[in-house]
This record gives sequence, C-alpha cells and structure tokens, in this order.
Amino acid sequence: MIEHINYAREWLGTPFHSQASLKGIGVDCSGMVIDSLIRAGMINPLRRFPYQLGRASNDGEIMTADFTQSIKPGHVLIEANDIQPGDILFFEFIKKIRHVSIATSETTHIHTSAIDLRGVIETVITDGFLSRLKIIYRILEA
Repeated sequence: MIEHINYAREWLGTPFHSQASLKGIGVDCSGMVIDSLIRAGMINPLRRFPYQLGRASNDGEIMTADFTQSIKPGHVLIEANDIQPGDILFFEFIKKIRHVSIATSETTHIHTSAIDLRGVIETVITDGFLSRLKIIYRILEA
C-alpha cells in the first residue's frame, strides 16, 4: 500500500505552482498528493476548485471533505493517531487546513514547499509541522 509514495517521489524537484499539476513544470501540494493516490488506484479523480493563497481561503476543508468521499471500492479510509509510511497528512495554518503531504516514514514526508520555492521535496516532519498536524488519514485495502 505504499505504491503512492513511489508515485509521489516522481514529482521531486517539480517547482511549486498554485493550482497546477504538471510533473516537472509545476504543482501544488494537493495536485501531487491527488495524482499519486489516483495512480496507485486508491482514490477516484477529485475535482479541484480554484483557490486563493491567503487568509480568506477555505479550500483545504473542501478538499478534505471531497478526499474522504473519493476512496475507491476495496479501500477503507481511517483516521489515525500516529504517523506511518503512506499516511496522508493534513496541516492547519491560520486556523484552516491549507497543506497536505504524504508520509514516507514515521518522521519524513513528501510535500510541496511554496514558501522557499523549492517545490516538491522530501523532508523531515519538523516540530513546526507537527504542531500544525490536524488530521492523519490512512488508506487500507478492505
């Protein structure tokens, strides 16, 4: 069930670009995660809504709700209390869910960094991220 980690790693180095999903060209955090899960056969395609970067945006909550309803038959979505490889991590910034990543181990994840323009990177889940971790979802085969 960690095939989606390998698909996510194919995105490494792709620059950040809001609302994009073109490998090697540009992607945001949800585009990389959604593509990896679809290709692994874990979720159905999700509609992605245009969003704004900033305080007014509520799109993380919309994406989270759509994500939970997109699980393919033969899979079960659970909310977990610990981080395991393959988990989908949702982070809260400015009191709203605004970032998503895929755990690659108990202490690392693949995500898209918009702040320093590094794009898709695999890094340690820092204390800053842990303090903002809102939901851990695990997709299991039924």
